Amino acid sequence: TPKRPDGSTFPPGTKVEIPGENGPITVEIGQDGKGKVPNDKLPKKDVPGTGKITEPGKPAVEVPNVTTPARKTPTVDVEQDPKTGDVTVTPKRPDGSPFPSGTTVEIPGENGPITVEIGQDGKGKVPNDKLPKKDVPGTGKITEPGQPAVEVPNVTTPAHKTPTLDVERDPKTGDVTVTPKRPDGSTFPPGTTVEIPGK
Repeated sequence: TPKRPDGSTFPPGTKVEIPGENGPITVEIGQDGKGKVPNDKLPKKDVPGTGKITEPGKPAVEVPNVTTPARKTPTVDVEQDPKTGDVTVTPKRPDGSPFPSGTTVEIPGENGPITVEIGQDGKGKVPNDKLPKKDVPGTGKITEPGQPAVEVPNVTTPAHKTPTLDVERDPKTGDVTVTPKRPDGSTFPPGTTVEIPGK
């Protein structure tokens, strides 16, 4: 919103330049004395600099100390179930609202990204066995149907959780008790089979 020294607005058709990442961003002023820059046209980080107002038929006026704010980026929440190791991926818009079903999210993986499809509840799942051997930090990517992909910095995919096997020997009989446990320490149901190394 460009304003004259007395606080009044400029007429429609006035052009305003504000600092951008690769040169100025030009905004045309409408009937209400304001102009809009869509979020995806904003720089990745705040850009301070000089603005410029060009009223139709008049020379441009420079305005010092104008800062263009960074674009707001969506976020990707990655939560791991301590029992199963499965991961729930929840992409959120900058205002915290969910993305529609059919959106795909890429999170960092061991040999390239892991792609997750978002369902009706705004979430997607990655089974434990599809997760990397160790945590993989990196950049995520959200692709909403019919929209260009948006990159999301600082997304970490957690390592897959592995079950454990307790093998205890009875000192009297020499028999061995084998107890498989889930990643969270809970036991497996009856009928589960376990293989241990043999001769």
